[in-house]
Amino acid sequence: MPLTTASLAGISSAAMSNATGRYALVRQLGGSLGIAILELVLTRREDFAQAIFSAHVTLANPAVGQMLAGTRDRARALDTLAGMVHVNASVVAYDDVFRLCASSSCSRFRPCSCCVNRTRNRIQKRAPRNVCGPVVEAKSD
Repeated sequence: MPLTTASLAGISSAAMSNATGRYALVRQLGGSLGIAILELVLTRREDFAQAIFSAHVTLANPAVGQMLAGTRDRARALDTLAGMVHVNASVVAYDDVFRLCASSSCSRFRPCSCCVNRTRNRIQKRAPRNVCGPVVEAKSD
């Protein structure tokens, strides 16, 4: 059942126009707020990762020294290195945001599975035992 149908099921036809308008408003605000929060997390994680990666890109690092030693245009090599740091920081940040979205989605579905298990347990407790079991007749001598 779609969410819109489920949420507007108990509304009378006289109040339906107000209810659908409010539903659309809340849905748009929720979506905008969610996107803004994810963008904030993405920006913060990207800045954090770039700071960590940049701390290790120094002339004291042998790999950086080798990269710069083999080039004539040092400024271009530094720009390339900065671009590599930025791309790697972006990948790490997107991975973090993806994991955040996945974990929040999984946490929403978890109570549903618990409810299903509880319902299944209640049904099993109510079911009569040995309904289809063998019938044992008492012997009379």
